[in-house]
Amino acid sequence: MKNNNYKTIYVNPVERPSAQGRHKQTYNVITGQGAKPTVSMKKVKEENTVANYKFLINPRTNKLQTGLDKPIPNPFYELSPEQVMESYNLSQEWRKHIEKLVHQVNIKEQTYMEIKHNVSPGFYTDKVKYTMINLPSDFKKLDEGKTYLQDLKLILYPRPNRLTTETPRQELLIKMVENHNKIAKNKRDINPSLHDWYISEENEGEMEKAKTKEIIEEAYYHLYKLKKEASAFVRYQVGIVLRDKYSKPIIKGELSDEALKVQLSKFIETKGNDQMININAFMKVVKMLESVPGKERFNVQYLVQQARNANVIGLRDNIYVWHSQAGDAAKYDLGSSFEKMVSFFLKEFKEYNPNSDISNAYKDLHDEVFSKGVRFEN
Repeated sequence: MKNNNYKTIYVNPVERPSAQGRHKQTYNVITGQGAKPTVSMKKVKEENTVANYKFLINPRTNKLQTGLDKPIPNPFYELSPEQVMESYNLSQEWRKHIEKLVHQVNIKEQTYMEIKHNVSPGFYTDKVKYTMINLPSDFKKLDEGKTYLQDLKLILYPRPNRLTTETPRQELLIKMVENHNKIAKNKRDINPSLHDWYISEENEGEMEKAKTKEIIEEAYYHLYKLKKEASAFVRYQVGIVLRDKYSKPIIKGELSDEALKVQLSKFIETKGNDQMININAFMKVVKMLESVPGKERFNVQYLVQQARNANVIGLRDNIYVWHSQAGDAAKYDLGSSFEKMVSFFLKEFKEYNPNSDISNAYKDLHDEVFSKGVRFEN
């Protein structure tokens, strides 16, 4: 019976530093200035190095750990024996087994696999057999030769290894992979001291590339909208609020709108590992412009960053201080976190009442920064 519902998995090497420094190897690109290294190859072993595995043997039961001994819902339940025999083109040695099997609600996965793959009953046994040549003299009654599953070998290369249920052998190898103690069930379950490999349902390398491409495309879309639909002042605010991986704003002071557009494009188009860092920072900023609460935080963050740029707020011993408020401990010491400082002034902004005489930190900071010639939207 033909089945097109194939399962595909990838067995990936667990990345870890190589004693020979292979994890530091990089690809080289030839430029006008000569050869330049690019991204790491993330190699753990050389390409021609392989790992061999077989089904593990449970020392308590002296049986193979195949996972095929587990019961599954019987797909042949209440079918006629003739239907099963004809659908899978089974030999007559299956007749007596099938006549009993069609009345069982559950069957072993081993039995299902043997029917599906059209092999003899018991061919996928988990029993362990030994060759006589390796036996002590007091072991005389054991069968000679190894079983099929006992002799089945899995070869893994130091790269993503694709396995699919399209062939009987690979379907059995997937069972071996899923029941081996050197292979983690997924990336989250990796224990580097135990596992050399991990399973992914898809080629994670390809998926990550596709996801990265989507993120980059989305960033370019938002950059286009920022250039074409936003006001020049909002673009300027983005340039001030946007910070690089060192937490420094990408621009300071005045800049023409055209020059600012160039700077924003350069920030997004940065090559190498920094590109995704820059894009994540850019997306975090432009996403704030999509909601009222986000826009409020964006405007307050602009104010606070301009206060830093104008030295209204300084950094002393890793503590932000508001110089003009040295006599007021509650306002002078603003803490060591930029984000918490923004949250403090955002709270003051929400509480600000222009008709009230109560002192407000947001209003005081805004007036002081404005007095330094910093631009604000009318």
